[in-house]
Order: sequence, then structure tokens, then C-alpha cells
Amino acid sequence: MSVGSSLPSLIEDSETRERRSGRWSSAGVRGAARRLFNAVAAVFGLVVLAIPFVLIVVAIKATSRGPVFFRQLRVGRGGRLFRIYKFRTTFESGSSEQGTGIGAPASVTSLGSFLRETKIDELPQLINVLIGNMNLVGPRPELPEFVAMYSASDRSIVLSVEPGLTDFASIRFRNESLLLSTPEDPLAYYQRVVMPAKLRYCRFYVRRTSLGLDLYLIGLTILALGEDFLVWITSPSVGTARLTTRFRTRFRGPLGRLRHSSTARRDRIDPN
Repeated sequence: MSVGSSLPSLIEDSETRERRSGRWSSAGVRGAARRLFNAVAAVFGLVVLAIPFVLIVVAIKATSRGPVFFRQLRVGRGGRLFRIYKFRTTFESGSSEQGTGIGAPASVTSLGSFLRETKIDELPQLINVLIGNMNLVGPRPELPEFVAMYSASDRSIVLSVEPGLTDFASIRFRNESLLLSTPEDPLAYYQRVVMPAKLRYCRFYVRRTSLGLDLYLIGLTILALGEDFLVWITSPSVGTARLTTRFRTRFRGPLGRLRHSSTARRDRIDPN
């Protein structure tokens, strides 16, 4: 049974809620405006990035065998399943949609390492935004096996909106692979520590979603990735070492500053 088929009793469609509250028309206008904004932004991004995309495609095909894109099933709004697009970064075939990718021994290509560290491998998800199963901003889409671990409350909140390319959690955990490279059991660590932290940020976003917040997160994402890119280009090895040290320091204990700041600002991060 798919995750999507198990959620009807937990996820009430937003349009139904708006109709019941007598505010469907205004919500419909807001939804249409947001959809138009995401579609226009996706088209603009794909046009601007067309030449870099072509160069990346040629580089991927020239340096390793396999498809250009990696596709994997993720859970979207209301529990619906869809395939997310990424540039392929490993020597594997890239066609498999199985596995979590956490702690996996897949061999990353030299080009793939660059694409991952700079997050360029995520840019093909503009295709998902254009199709309509993702937004520019929203909770990052998770694998079905992880969504199945969510509480009923978290499913009803997080899956009530379209997933996105970026959000608070993806900015904070943008170097997640570095964090998961240390524990003996990365998968258990992700389930016990990382996933609950991400869900706190997801709940925060969904409860305060607005166009202004989306624009703020887009700007914050550009600044964060720009900072990491500048660190990386000083020297790939030196840049990676600096990112590793800085990122691991934040999560000692095991959540470190994230746990401290989340507790100190609980009313802002997770009011419930």
C-alpha cells in the first residue's frame, strides 16, 4: 500500500477546508497567484540556466556512463507520490528508485562531488516546480518510508502543502552528508536526530507560510549557498574541510546549537 493511499483520513484537502469556512474564493485566488509565481519563476530559472544545464549534461555524459538524471519517488501534498529530478552524481546507473541514500556506499564521481557540495544537482527540480508537484519553497519532499514514520499530526501539517526546493530545514541541513558521515549507524541517527529536527522547521514554515516568507527563504538560500560556494572554490579540499569542521561543530551533543536555539526560542520554532 502506498503512503498516499493510507493518508486520506489524515490529510484534508485545503480547498475543502476553505469551502467549509466560507473563504474558498480568496484562498483560491491566493493559491492561483502562488502557482503562477512558481511557474513563472521555474520557467525563468530554466531559461537562465539553459546553457549551464547543457554544459553539465555534456560533462556528466563525458565522465561516466548512465542517464543524466536521477529520479526517485518522494511524497508530495496529500500523500501523493511523484518522481523528483536530480543530476546524477554517482557511477551507478541512476535509474534505481530504491533505497534511502543515507550511509550508502555509492561511488560519487568527481563531477558529482562538486554538484552535490554546491547543490547544483538539485536544480533540475525546477522541472518538478513547472509540472506543479513542487513549489520553490516548502518542506523538502521525503521518501515514503520516512513519511510512514511521521506522527498523524506531522503528516496532517507537513503534507498539507506542496513540497519545495528549499525551506528552513534544507538551509540548516544543506551539508547533511557531512553530519551523517560520522555516526556508526547513519540511518538510525537520521531517524532519531535529524528527521525530528527537520520536522520542527517544517511545522514552523507551514503554520506561517506566506509570499513574504517564501521570498525571504529564497534570498536566504541564495546567500547560504553563495557562502558555501565561495568557501569551496578557495580549494576543493580546504573548502570541504572548513565546511566539515564548521558543520559538525554545530551538531555536537548530538544537536548542539540547533537543540539549544530550538529550546530557547521554542515559541517561535515550535509553538506546540
